[in-house]
Amino acid sequence: MILAADPLDDFLAGAGAGAELGERLETVGLLLALPGIVIAIGLVAFLYFVHRRGPVAETRVICRALAVCGVLTLAGALVESAGAVAIGAGTWMEDLTNSRTPLIRLMSGALMTVGFLASLAAASGAARSKRVRALGVIGVVAGAFSFATDGHTVSRGDVILNASLDVVHVFAAGVWVGGVVALVILAVRRRGGLEDGPLAPTIVRFSTVATLAIVSVAVAGTGMSVLIVDSVSDYWTTDWGRLLLVKLALVGGAGGLGGYNHFVVVPELEFDPANRAILSRAKRTIAAESVLLLAVTLVTVFLTGASINQ
Repeated sequence: MILAADPLDDFLAGAGAGAELGERLETVGLLLALPGIVIAIGLVAFLYFVHRRGPVAETRVICRALAVCGVLTLAGALVESAGAVAIGAGTWMEDLTNSRTPLIRLMSGALMTVGFLASLAAASGAARSKRVRALGVIGVVAGAFSFATDGHTVSRGDVILNASLDVVHVFAAGVWVGGVVALVILAVRRRGGLEDGPLAPTIVRFSTVATLAIVSVAVAGTGMSVLIVDSVSDYWTTDWGRLLLVKLALVGGAGGLGGYNHFVVVPELEFDPANRAILSRAKRTIAAESVLLLAVTLVTVFLTGASINQ
């Protein structure tokens, strides 16, 4: 005799498939949104603290990169929203309303895209250009705070303290990662013959900002890991801990390259800023550092959703 399938079993099987699809969509969305927001933080900091009086042409190049970050963030948030709907049990409107993080990132991506694209359309240096660029900056800040609303930040340890450390961690990491990306963009632009001034002074100015960012990343990251883990063994017996060790290895490599730049290359550039051999070495180090930092960003995506339970 063939027994009919239990409707409840069918429903649960469908729910499980929907949850699996939803989790995959959320991961893909975060793979787009996280680099977009983190790099945007650093590009904004670079624009206002390192390149404030830089050539207008280079400012516009950085704004174009920021607009691309906005599109990445917006696309990632849309995919994350689809994942939240796939996982949720209510109507799509209820699921979206209950999922604060994708909504915050949707707003962030929209503001970034509109703000920085509009600043490019406005006349350079005009008051309107600065106002609409401020709109994009608000989007970047909103995106940074979105990471304090999900993951282990709100599920482990003291929520307020953990969220505060997470915001500091994201901002500091963004300043470091995005700043290195900005240097790579300028180096590539000048390699193409678009000279807008010497690169050495820009590297020297960024070195101080990057050092403060690296210290902040280390302090905030250490505080977060202490709050999240229950025992030291969690670092090698859980998915979260193993991914964290991979991230730390990559951060250590990037930090080593940053330290080499700060303590060896930058003093040489300050002494002889026109030396092409030293400048070439600085560019190679910065390029390698950017690759490691982008790898750190991708590992962070999987770290966010990894299990801390043995």
